[in-house]
Parts: sequence; structure tokens; C-alpha cells
Amino acid sequence: MICRQNYLDVKSWLEYHRDVRQLSEKTLTKYRGSIRHLLEWADDVPFSQSHKIRPVYPVYLRNVPVVRNYKPMGCTLSKTTQDLACLVARNFFTWACRALNGYRVIDPIWIETLRPGRQVEEVKERELYTLDEVLTITEPAAGDGLKVRRDKAAVALLFLSGMRVGALVTLPVMALDLDKLAVKQWPEF
Repeated sequence: MICRQNYLDVKSWLEYHRDVRQLSEKTLTKYRGSIRHLLEWADDVPFSQSHKIRPVYPVYLRNVPVVRNYKPMGCTLSKTTQDLACLVARNFFTWACRALNGYRVIDPIWIETLRPGRQVEEVKERELYTLDEVLTITEPAAGDGLKVRRDKAAVALLFLSGMRVGALVTLPVMALDLDKLAVKQWPEF
């Protein structure tokens, strides 16, 4: 059971980032996901005593299973996700030591130890598509409806630009310059 005071402190930290640091909602969503691991690791132990918890946080993160839609995916957190979780934990504890009572007992040196250790990550061979395969996928057919043509155009744009799917689905129309055949991916779009 997660310690209620830990939850309230995390909530205050997120409010501070939203109101004072004026972070975007996307960033706050990432922080919520990362700080959740810290709450689950500490469980019912107050954060002020977290330096006594074993296994230490970075070691705990190595064994956290990935779960999507309440279903285990059969793998653990990626190195990037572990890095972010440790960064968020350091950020939280640094802020808490300055802003909240009860955290001044935490040694700043301990906070700096919240870094993932070196680990060998398996590199999986990626399946790459050739230009001919992409042309075959995106080739218009006589019976293609508007939705199919839209999807094929999106696939072609992804392959030609190297854009991530998340960037494509949030791309506003005004970011496309059809006259110059260019895509503007600036923050204001």
C-alpha cells in the first residue's frame, strides 16, 4: 500500500512543476508515469526513509515489468525509461529537500546515487523495408477509398521523412507546406 504522505508530496511536486515551472501537460504526463515507479518502490515506507529501502531504486527499476492495458508484455523497462525514472526521482528528492519538512535528513550524496547502473541491453535486429516494398505498400489501387488513400499517403510520409508515428498523428495541417514539399516540425505548430 502506497504511503499517503508520499502520494501527497508527489502531488505537490507535480503541482509545483505545472504552476511554477510551467511545464506542458505532455511533460507532466511523462513525469507522472516515472514518479509512479518511485511510489511503488517505496510502497508504505515514507520517502524520508527511502535511503534504507532495499533493493535500491535503480536496481528495482531493472526488474519492473512493462504492463500495457493491465496485461504484462513479458519484458522489463527500457534503459531510456529507467534513465528518465531516475532523473525524475533525483528531481523530486532535490525539490523535496528544499521545499518540504522532513526531507532534510536525506543526504544529497544519496540523491546523486539515483542513477541506473551500467547494463548491457540486447540490441534486436530491426526489420527494415526496402524502397520497392514501400512503393508496393503505398501504390494506389482502383478500389481504394478515401481512408485507404489517406493511410497510404501517411505511410509514404513516414518513410520519406523518417518521422515518428506520434509526430505524424499530432501534426497540424498548417505544418505541411505542399508547395515546397516540406514539413515544418517547429514547436509553435
